[in-house]
This record gives sequence, structure tokens and C-alpha cells, in this order.
Amino acid sequence: EIKFSNGSRGLQYDYSFHHRVDRVNNTNSYGLSYASTFVEWSVHVAGTRYAFSDKSINLLIDYYLDGICKQMVYGRVSDTGIMNRDISRPKHSNSSPEIPLKLMQVSDYRKEELSNIVAIRTGHEVIIPSFSSFFWQTEHFVFQRPQFYTSVRMHSTRNDNMEVPYNGEGLTNHYRGDGTNYISLVGDEYDGLPPVYDWMKIPGATIMQSDSMPSEKDIQKKGLSSFVGGVSNGLYGAAVFDFKSAHNPLSVKKTYFFFDSEYICLGAGLKHVQLLLRWSNPI
Repeated sequence: EIKFSNGSRGLQYDYSFHHRVDRVNNTNSYGLSYASTFVEWSVHVAGTRYAFSDKSINLLIDYYLDGICKQMVYGRVSDTGIMNRDISRPKHSNSSPEIPLKLMQVSDYRKEELSNIVAIRTGHEVIIPSFSSFFWQTEHFVFQRPQFYTSVRMHSTRNDNMEVPYNGEGLTNHYRGDGTNYISLVGDEYDGLPPVYDWMKIPGATIMQSDSMPSEKDIQKKGLSSFVGGVSNGLYGAAVFDFKSAHNPLSVKKTYFFFDSEYICLGAGLKHVQLLLRWSNPI
């Protein structure tokens, strides 16, 4: 059904999507399939007694524009920060105009915004919209200006840090929920990178360096901090992450402030229990 979920799975009230009870962000994977299936059927039954209600169609369009498209660079390429095991797949772009074109067949609701997504994806010259959004159910912050797009991925006691590496995909995703802060100027900067990526040096994440990655069986972990969140007025915003690593005794307080032509990332209180013990008791 096209409706908000009252549980852990499905369409969330912040327009993100959770496929499983781990509450990991699945907006542009399972959540995109959820939307595209309803879009297809809405066209098939339009003009019949089975046609979707205006309320359902409007919610579907809101979800597509405010959830899916706002977690894509310029509404065209999926945000690398929200990827889970799909980061190990060869292609990340979703530049087809098919879904917004079909939505405009069944409704005039937010037609100008849908038309703009079509124009972006068909290579027409458009003005890239500016926005700031915090997906509070998923703890993902996104920020866009015509010159760049960036995001911050976080986790807490409410959400797990990362998806399980189902089907043998994403075997080195251990730290990709730990404050990851990708930035894109064009949108395809990270395409083709995973085969040569250093998974202990992820943009924005605070990671204890080691000689080897933990076992792939230890990727998904429960978040340990409750003080995680963000604020936004739709144009500017800030995020905070009282980060406690789920993999080792590492912690740091992280904040992010977003402005028109720059953003500021601050960290304080970096601690590691084992290192503190070593420093206080040198041998």
C-alpha cells in the first residue's frame, strides 16, 4: 500500500525507506523498486474504476521528490553515502526520466518539479535546486547547491550501522556508516572506484587503522549512541554525531554546519580506550 509505515519496515514519515527491521537506509534500492512498481500500475489503471486515489498519488510523488530524488546528486545519480552492499555493483547512476514522465501522466501535482527532474536527466540546461534535508528516521543528512552535493551518514541506538552483506556483496562495508561524508561536484566521481578503494580511509569517517578488515560476519552492528540528529529549515542545516564505534573502543563528537558555498566539519573528544591506557602507563 502507498502509505506511511507504523512499524520499522516500509515508507517512513521522513520520506526515507526501510526494507528490514534493522532500519538501514534502503531508499534508493528497495525503496526505488517500491515506488517504480506503484508508478507503473498507476499508469495501467488510470481512468478506470481501479485508479489510485489523489491522496495516494500525491504521497507517491512526495516520496519520489522529497525522498528518492533528494538522496541523489542533482536528482540524477544515487548518493554514494546511502549505498549498502550495492556499492560493490558496477553502475550507480539512475538517469532515466521514465518514472517522473509516468507520474506526470497520472497527475499534475508538483508537475514543475517533476519536469525539472526530467530536464536534468535528459541533459537540458536547468537550474539545480538548493536544499537541505535531514532524514531523521534514517539519520542521514543531505545538502545540495548548484555547485555541489554532499551528505552525512550516521547511526544510533535506533538504527543499525550498515546492511548485512547479503549475496556476498559489500564485504568491506564495516565503517561506511561512521559519519561518511561524500561530496560530489558532477555526480559520477565515485563510479568505478570500489575495486581499488581503501575501505579504512572513507571520506568523513573516523576509523581506527588496522592491518586487516574485520570479518564480513561483523559488518552489521547495533548503534551505540542516542545523541545523533540534525536540524534543517529546508535550505540550511546542521548535523551532530556523538560517534561511538561499534567495532572498537573509539569515540569522537562530530558536528557539521552547512552554508551556501562551504560547510564546516568539527570533531572533538577523540578517544580510544586502549590508546589512553597505553599513554597513561608507558612501558
